[in-house]
This record gives sequence, structure tokens and C-alpha cells, in this order.
Amino acid sequence: MAVGVAGTDEQATGDRTTGEEVAAHAAEAHDAAPARPEEAGFRAIVHGHVQGVGFRWATTRQAAALGLACDAQNLPDGTVLVTARGEAAAVATLRDWLRGGRTPGEVTRIDEDPV
Repeated sequence: MAVGVAGTDEQATGDRTTGEEVAAHAAEAHDAAPARPEEAGFRAIVHGHVQGVGFRWATTRQAAALGLACDAQNLPDGTVLVTARGEAAAVATLRDWLRGGRTPGEVTRIDEDPV
């Protein structure tokens, strides 16, 4: 049995796989791979009674549970800046959680931009 050169397959006849065949196999493997989830993100200024109530901690914990990259920072005017990025469905879930009334403190308004 002949040993092939790395990156080639030798068939029973001793012929090497052509570059076109290798490319076709690679394309098939790529097509068979699961699709990556769509990514999304947002940058939001959260208004209301959101400082000194555990809002940042709860927001980053909720985001981590959803598998998101997230940061929450107190701003001098009493608002909180939240940035989050990751799988689109998880981002939507965090966005709904922020608007849903289950956060610490009281959210009165969210100004949001996609990132």
C-alpha cells in the first residue's frame, strides 16, 4: 500500500486526487457544517432608578447566562450604559429583560442603538 503525500489521497490505482476534487470535498464539508447563529448587539443608555440597586450586576449576570458579551457602566448623570453582543436571539432576550420590569430598580426609558 502506498503512502500518500500529506493533503492528498491515493486511490487504488495510485493516482492522486486532483486539486479540483480536493476543493469539491472541502466545499461539501463546508456546506455540511452547521450554520453559525446570526450575531447582533446593542448599546443602550438606561434611564430611571438604576444606580445603587444592583442593576449593573443583575444585567451582566443575565447576559452571561444567555452567553453574551456584556458590559454595564454607571454614567455621571445617573444612567447606566449597557453594551451587549452575541447570538441574535439571546440579544433580543436581554433587550426584552431590560424592558420587562424585572430588573433591580426602575427603568423608565431606554435609548438604544445597534452595534
